[in-house]
Amino acid sequence: MVKKLLFYKIIILTIIFSIFYFISRGGRLKLRYLFLIRYWKILYSFFSGVVLTLKVKDMNKLNVKLNTKFSPFYRGFAFEGAGLGIAILAFSLEKGKSFEEMTKQLSKKSIYQYYVGLGWFLWFLYGRKKGKYELWLKQIDLRHGIILFDGVGFSSCFKLYKSNPQVINNFKNFNNNQQRVCYQGFGRSLWFISRFDIIYVNKEIEKVDLQFQEDVYSGVGIAVAYSWFDRIEQAFMLLDKVPEEFKGPFCQGMAFGYEARRLQDEALWNKHIKAINKSTRQTILKWLFVLKHTEITVANEKEKDNFYLEWVDLLRENIYIKRFNSKKN
Repeated sequence: MVKKLLFYKIIILTIIFSIFYFISRGGRLKLRYLFLIRYWKILYSFFSGVVLTLKVKDMNKLNVKLNTKFSPFYRGFAFEGAGLGIAILAFSLEKGKSFEEMTKQLSKKSIYQYYVGLGWFLWFLYGRKKGKYELWLKQIDLRHGIILFDGVGFSSCFKLYKSNPQVINNFKNFNNNQQRVCYQGFGRSLWFISRFDIIYVNKEIEKVDLQFQEDVYSGVGIAVAYSWFDRIEQAFMLLDKVPEEFKGPFCQGMAFGYEARRLQDEALWNKHIKAINKSTRQTILKWLFVLKHTEITVANEKEKDNFYLEWVDLLRENIYIKRFNSKKN
């Protein structure tokens, strides 16, 4: 009995020592510790959002549950999971039409996350059967519906890419625009696959078809900004490690990530934006100003079904000029 207690004490002390060791060490070890903690909290929030949605079903009650059960930082991941849960519920009703009705009733603050969650569901359900996706696309918002392919790209690669990099070839079953958004989702997943290692990310993107590399960097930028919203200045340091020709797409993705954060929770937004240095804060605010301006410009000039990618491309050009004008000239 005494030996058993002594054994357990040694195990506990070893675990405590290991935790403090990882915290105290700089560089990769500290980053891996951050990743492990954040990774599991994100997964818990996402799948809890799915379960709660299937359990509660009433969107008004679900809104209350999601806003009270999850901390502000991880709440957005729960709403993304709710998008997947709503997709499951909508499947047995009027599919895309029901999906739109329920998401609008739940909250308009997480519109992008809902379509990502829908993409998760459709990939699990249909895989590479392109025609099945078209049935949903005809019933959902034309401007944002294509974002579901971000969820397809993320969910199809998240667990399989490391053991089978050829999994990205599944994207070839979709048209060019849909593939672009799939690669954006792949970029988001790559940030987590790499365990927040931008050097690994750069090396993997080099293997991707050149025409889609910008879209992958866009996805990485979204993931960095969103998952490191409490580490904004560290996120900006990553820009020095992104190849010059891809800084525009990376910054465009970061702008999307920050805009998603701003829309979801104004109090959390103000807390973190006010805590950073003036130069970085001004850059982000300029990005969001340009983001809004380009959104309005594209909305007035383009057909609805081309809206999202036209907006992405125009924002990339303008953000690169705004942030890196001195380097480009």
